[in-house]
Amino acid sequence: MSGIASFSGLASGLDTNALVQSLVSVERQPIARLQVKQRNLNSMSRRVTDISTELKKVQADWEKMDTAKELRDFTSSSSDQARMTTSISGEPIPGNHSIEIGNLAQAQVNVSNGVSSASTAGLAGSGIISIAVGTAAPVSVMIDATDSLADVADNINNSAANVQAAVIFDGTDYRLQVMANDPGAANAVSIAEDAGLTLGLADPGSLIIPPLDASFSVNGLPMTRSNNTVENAIPGLKLELKAPTGAASPITVNIERDTAPLQSKMEDFVEHYNFTVNLINKEFTFSGEARVGDSLSGDAVLRSLKNRMSSTVVMPMSGATFTSPFTTLRSIGVEIQNDGTLSFNSTTFDNAMSSSEDEVVSLIIGDPDASIDGIAATFDSMIDDYVDAADGVLTKKVSGYSTQVDQIDDQIDDMERRIDKYELRLRMQFAAMEQSISQMQNQGSQMMGMLSSLQQKS
Repeated sequence: MSGIASFSGLASGLDTNALVQSLVSVERQPIARLQVKQRNLNSMSRRVTDISTELKKVQADWEKMDTAKELRDFTSSSSDQARMTTSISGEPIPGNHSIEIGNLAQAQVNVSNGVSSASTAGLAGSGIISIAVGTAAPVSVMIDATDSLADVADNINNSAANVQAAVIFDGTDYRLQVMANDPGAANAVSIAEDAGLTLGLADPGSLIIPPLDASFSVNGLPMTRSNNTVENAIPGLKLELKAPTGAASPITVNIERDTAPLQSKMEDFVEHYNFTVNLINKEFTFSGEARVGDSLSGDAVLRSLKNRMSSTVVMPMSGATFTSPFTTLRSIGVEIQNDGTLSFNSTTFDNAMSSSEDEVVSLIIGDPDASIDGIAATFDSMIDDYVDAADGVLTKKVSGYSTQVDQIDDQIDDMERRIDKYELRLRMQFAAMEQSISQMQNQGSQMMGMLSSLQQKS
């Protein structure tokens, strides 16, 4: 160690460094055993955490299936995608609907008189343009004599008026186009100009596209909307009107149940469930080799978890909410196998959804209004017992491992300090011994010199 002279056997002939290292090594053996225990605890903690992580995925799968809306999916189609498209916006009723489109909603467009240049100042005159959209208060836009047509467009766009202005070229002249931001008759634009302006936007002839509401019929019932995105005309369905039907046949909208999303959710559950069980099975499988210190083969918590998972799968739901035979997961295609993993029969699932969708929904969500849990809530509650951030059994188990690792760190630190002191003491003792032997050897040499001198004199 630093600060201590090392004689390393100069006087005694002993390898004192090797002796000290050997003695210290013996003292360090308990630390090595603690470090092995620490590695085992960290290994067990990682594997239990992996199981907990996969279990949370199973819980998340059921959280995606714990309301009726999440279980009931629909598809919609339009017989004429060029004129109208559809999308699900709520919970529609399966069936067919006939749609005819008279005209689309359109935004008002006004175009100014033509000028020879978009960038020359003063061609629009000077004064105030007043723009009112719908029932909103008019917005005044100041036009200076130094403004070009492009400047006028910028002035309008920078104002609070709910319109967009742009300079267009008709092949001969440049014109100012003013378009309402929103379609529909309620967003009609009124424009007034001071006498000093020459744009002509206030003239009736400047109106090239009048504001219109969309007009259409659903199953023969006439309807209007201020824009071409239509909701609430058919419950749970959104329509995007794209072109009038004119003389073409009415557009047929078809709404159907779609079981594919729910089947995909069930398959995700089975996949994550099986991954979790396989992680547990891996801990319980005997490989033919002796168990090491990080073995979880006899762990009561993991065995209890696997048993509860299996029990929840096969447990029949009881109560008036659940209709026979739809009281277990097996009735909708989920079956437990000998090793505890699950299999999923998509045919059984499809048949159950086709014949008894309401019963399948009830099996999964129970009756929340009556506080009756279905499969989803039962699984969620069971898994929460193990993974809850505060009180989960696996959470506490991992926390316990962490506490033990920290305690071992403290023990190792204490032992390292004691060993450092022990090594220091040893080196001081050996140094003192070497010094004593050296002194004795010096004294012996002096005595031998004195005897030799006496012999020579005699």
